[in-house]
Amino acid sequence: KTDRKGEKMNNERMEFLGDALLNAITSELIYKAFPDKKEGNLTLIRTGIVKRVTLNLIGKKLELDTLIDSRCIGLHTLGNAFEALVAAVFLDFGYDKCRDFVADVFRRFSVIEEAVEGTISFKSALMEWGQKECCNIEFDLVAQERMEDNRIRFCTRTLIDGEEYGAGIGFSKREAEQMAAKQALLKIGLPLPE
Repeated sequence: KTDRKGEKMNNERMEFLGDALLNAITSELIYKAFPDKKEGNLTLIRTGIVKRVTLNLIGKKLELDTLIDSRCIGLHTLGNAFEALVAAVFLDFGYDKCRDFVADVFRRFSVIEEAVEGTISFKSALMEWGQKECCNIEFDLVAQERMEDNRIRFCTRTLIDGEEYGAGIGFSKREAEQMAAKQALLKIGLPLPE
């Protein structure tokens, strides 16, 4: 499409503004929601929220694809459209209304909760413990099988100094390792990370 001057239209400037607003608003929301979390944890949560995959998913859940010429939908189109929408709300209604809009979207789709869950790393906690205790921690892929729906299921075990301490199953190696690490943490008697 072209504008009145005949120049090709795009939303890049709106996406730029929306991206900056999302970073600021997300930072404010998680800062207030988690008064006990340290800066590093807050950064991880924010990163999980403003990453491309999450923004694309929000755009899809808001059905922004129904408002876009279907010939133009690329890999990041819906996330970019969400950023542009945030910028439009800001320009038309101001920062407070924009923050309320973003907070409502995050609440409706449990965006913050899902990002927090994504920052919990049982594997990292186990590896840190292993370094402190001078233990050798390994993750061994035991099996992988293709399911009827064509997804691959992985089975991993956690070895501490060669002895099995946990096993985990997941639809990615990372997920299986996380579950195996969680089992190992429980067996050792360590508190699970929050």
